[in-house]
Amino acid sequence: MFASIDEFASQVGNDLGSADGPVITQAMIDEFAALTGSDDWIHTDPVRAESSRFGGTLVHADLVLSMIPRLIDRIFKVEGVTLGLIYGSERVRITRPIPVNSRLRLHASMLDATDKGDGTRVTLKIVVTLDDLVQPVVIAEPVYWYSNAPEHGQEVAEPAPADTAVLVERVVTMFQEAIPSERGATLEDQREGFEAVLAQLPVRHEASVTAATYGGVEGYWVQAAGASEHRIGLMLHGGGYVMGSAKGYCAFAAEVSRAIDARVFVVEYRLAPEHPFPAAVQDAQHVLAAAINEVGARSCFVIGDSAGGGLILSSLVELHRVGAPVPSSIVLVSPLVDLTVSNPSFEELAGIDPLCGQTGTRRNAALYLDGQGPEEAPAAFPMLLDLSWLPPTLLLVGSREVLRDDSRNLAAKLRREGVHVEYKEYADMVHVWPLFASFLPQGQQALEEIGAFVRTQVSNQLSPTSQSSEA
Repeated sequence: MFASIDEFASQVGNDLGSADGPVITQAMIDEFAALTGSDDWIHTDPVRAESSRFGGTLVHADLVLSMIPRLIDRIFKVEGVTLGLIYGSERVRITRPIPVNSRLRLHASMLDATDKGDGTRVTLKIVVTLDDLVQPVVIAEPVYWYSNAPEHGQEVAEPAPADTAVLVERVVTMFQEAIPSERGATLEDQREGFEAVLAQLPVRHEASVTAATYGGVEGYWVQAAGASEHRIGLMLHGGGYVMGSAKGYCAFAAEVSRAIDARVFVVEYRLAPEHPFPAAVQDAQHVLAAAINEVGARSCFVIGDSAGGGLILSSLVELHRVGAPVPSSIVLVSPLVDLTVSNPSFEELAGIDPLCGQTGTRRNAALYLDGQGPEEAPAAFPMLLDLSWLPPTLLLVGSREVLRDDSRNLAAKLRREGVHVEYKEYADMVHVWPLFASFLPQGQQALEEIGAFVRTQVSNQLSPTSQSSEA
């Protein structure tokens, strides 16, 4: 136990200690094989096996990574500080399979400690060895970093470099050239413009795209080459509840499929004003229920951006109300979760956010609600409800967004209510920047964070039989 973050940071260059992990039983191996949809131990492609994407379809990599947070907790704690575990370098170098009845052992050392203004960042090297009673063998060397969380979040990213600013402006230009300004433009004009932006995004990673009906709702299955069949992600697209489409989001779904090693169904939920609340919520409910019924709650996750993030919360509220299971985890990117559209960031960042504004957001909310308020449509106002039952939640938002306070306030609310929430503001990023991961580095960084988060949550949800096998 360290008395403070400063005392902890003073250990640069020192070994922090070791901890024995669990004995790896056949039940645990079978559990992770089922979760990842593969029983491969050594991938036939050495590039894939040595890649920076931890896990892939490698059961043993998932297994090792799921143990690390618990083993770290056995080695050290810092008094009075909540340390946020963030995946830094996700290197997992697997040199051999994990034999049944062998034991994992973890050793931690501190590489660096830096004052970042909003907190102290501590970089750790974690070495996991496999003790097979003959010769301990290093099987993984991931590098993690910790930071004591600032007021509103777990991490605030460093300012984007100048060359990234040019790429961000490319995103802004794509929107501004395609989407007419709110003044004088019809909703149909804006819908066509948004689709024109989305049409410029490439579907990468040799992903298959298949139109389908799932849970009685139309949409598209998107699956990156090699992605698991046994894990399902559901994607609820953005567009203020009045625009956007499943087809337009297939490119983003391909990125998510690769990052999380899952097939993704992009939901073609009904849009307002033709179909006001609760039509979109009902569509999302049906698809969520179908996915959970197919693969189980712990092998299902849901991701949404902007209005899609708010739609996630609304649909989960309705599932919870009727006692239905909810997914293993949720990811909210630049979410619109407060339809009062009254947070201070709308005015504070009005001259900085080039993509969204209070007037347009209020108009879209009014079309969606169709005169309904919190009493008539409580699920549409999740900030006013008890959300203590939500699964682990990842919240990502850009610092240039008028929706910033939606995310900040939601993160604070979830923490108060005891939900596991990880929150990050990306410096200088604009609304829904991860959609542009094909050329924007911070978009790719967000995808890696999304992948790490979801895979960890799925891996941590062991059955009681597997959990009881730990030492």
